[in-house]
Amino acid sequence: MPECYKELVDIYHLLEKHYKDMQDLEFTIQE
Repeated sequence: MPECYKELVDIYHLLEKHYKDMQDLEFTIQE
């Protein structure tokens, strides 16, 4: 899970930087 979390955070920051606005990120973890 830590690798997945890091990837999500990296993408979140990339989107935030690109759009110059705060992002609202939602996701669901399934088995």
